[in-house]
Parts: sequence; structure tokens; C-alpha cells
Amino acid sequence: MHRWILRLLRLHGGGWMYRLVLQVREVMKLTTLPEAGDGKGFIVYGDPVGYTRMTRASKWTARAKKYHAYMKMIQMTARAEGLKLPLEATEGHEIEIITKADFTNRRHPDPGNVHKAIEDALFHGSKSGDKYVGGSYHYPSYNPEPCVFITVRRCR
Repeated sequence: MHRWILRLLRLHGGGWMYRLVLQVREVMKLTTLPEAGDGKGFIVYGDPVGYTRMTRASKWTARAKKYHAYMKMIQMTARAEGLKLPLEATEGHEIEIITKADFTNRRHPDPGNVHKAIEDALFHGSKSGDKYVGGSYHYPSYNPEPCVFITVRRCR
């Protein structure tokens, strides 16, 4: 993992994210990505967080803060792997996102909500939004080191 990501996490009070990155540094070298085809694949380590619906009053709750911290973690990992964010998907230039979430136990968010959270993170601030984004998510799997495998590719 790049040192600047660790510094950024430490400076912004990443807390649990910073400790988690330090714990899984060695595991990252041993983990393989699923078949990416012609797309770009990367891994986000840590317990996957599902999409959180927010109103004006609920933006500052602990749950919403955890969701926003997870979005930042996805964005930092994607940028470290060479993706230019926010992604832009338009008609004729659709994007496909495939996710596979590994959880530590059987109490976890729905994999569809994890997929939506990843879409929100990758398209946050995009002019076109995620209207022309497709993709799929795999059934939940269980692993002592929780993470999400993400593959992003252009359809045309």
C-alpha cells in the first residue's frame, strides 16, 4: 500500500481504517483478484459497509459517518490503483462494476447494498451520475480477512 494513503488516513483521524490497513498490509501481497478481463480490478480491505439512506437530520449519525468513511476508503484505494475519479458513464460508454464481498460472520449487510455503496463512492461528484452503470454482485462469502473485490470495466 502506498505510504501517502497511510499518511492521509493518519492525518484525517482514520482510526479504525488506519489500524485495519496496517493489519492487512502483508495479506494484500498474497491475495489474488478475480478474473478482471479487460477491466481494472482492486481490493478494498475491511468490513464491507452497505448503502445508507440519509435524510437531512441523519447525515451526522454514527452510521452515516461510518458509511462516508468507507466511501473515502474505496476512493483512496481506487485512486491508488490508477482509476481517475469520479467515473463518468454516458449513453454509449456504459460502465460495468462487479463486486464480491467477503464477510467475517453471518451478520452483515446485503451484498446488493454493498454494491450500491461502491457505485456511490466511484461516481461521487460525477456530472452524469450512475444512470448508465450496470453490473453484478456475487453471493456473500465468509473469510477471516473481510474485503471486497471490485472489477470496473467499460462495456463499449
